[in-house]
Amino acid sequence: MKKVGFIGCGNMGSAIIKQLSTHREYTINVYDTLPELANTVASDNNVGVKESLKELLDSSTIIILAVKPQVLPSLYTQLSKYKDLYFISIAAGVTIHTLESELNNKNVVRLMPNMASSIGKSVTAFASSPSCNSQFVEEATHIAKSFGEVHLLDESLFAPFIGISGSGIAMMFSLFHSMALGAVHQGLNYNSALSIICDTAMSAGALIKESKEHPSSLITKVCSPKGTTIEMMKALSDGAFESVVMDGVIEAAEKSEYLEAQQTNKVRR
Repeated sequence: MKKVGFIGCGNMGSAIIKQLSTHREYTINVYDTLPELANTVASDNNVGVKESLKELLDSSTIIILAVKPQVLPSLYTQLSKYKDLYFISIAAGVTIHTLESELNNKNVVRLMPNMASSIGKSVTAFASSPSCNSQFVEEATHIAKSFGEVHLLDESLFAPFIGISGSGIAMMFSLFHSMALGAVHQGLNYNSALSIICDTAMSAGALIKESKEHPSSLITKVCSPKGTTIEMMKALSDGAFESVVMDGVIEAAEKSEYLEAQQTNKVRR
């Protein structure tokens, strides 16, 4: 299971290729309908390139579907002819059930990475069906870990995952930017503020993970009577901070569910 073929060399596909190519146990080939893009990505990462989809499929044991969801239906007929292939999909909104049905193959894994894949720091949701080959699930997990942290989830939980990670990373960017602007207002330059905020976020995450304390408990430990932190928390409460953040996660999750339903309906038609 070491011959990996990528269909699609866009932003996410090329990010994963970049990280996986550092793992020399894999022989990697890429294919894209834009030959110039495929050649550039292959050259940049010292991997192979195939001129046709058939060449890629014939030379692979695992196929990573890194194309946009709307492109997949045009590939199903050809892909479904290869019964011995194993498939990993990163296409948003395309369910395992749809992939299994259209590919006529039970060996399908679905991943939902975020944009930090490009630096090997992705947070990736991972789901597979119970009928999937266990050795392939193990191999697919290893591949996913090449570009970040992996969270095994039931596929039904991909929508809230998108709310807190896939789309949620943008909320973090917005939070960091807003905090930095507040620091600028008080005299700190933007770049210094941003660096401090990034380090603070890392320390907060590590503390929650390692102490296993509830975030509310940690907040109370930082707050002292008539201190600076309680003033900050009051300002956040007055601005309905928790409610706005919750709404953002819920809206992103619900939009994900809507888009997934649309993709499923298209296939049924």
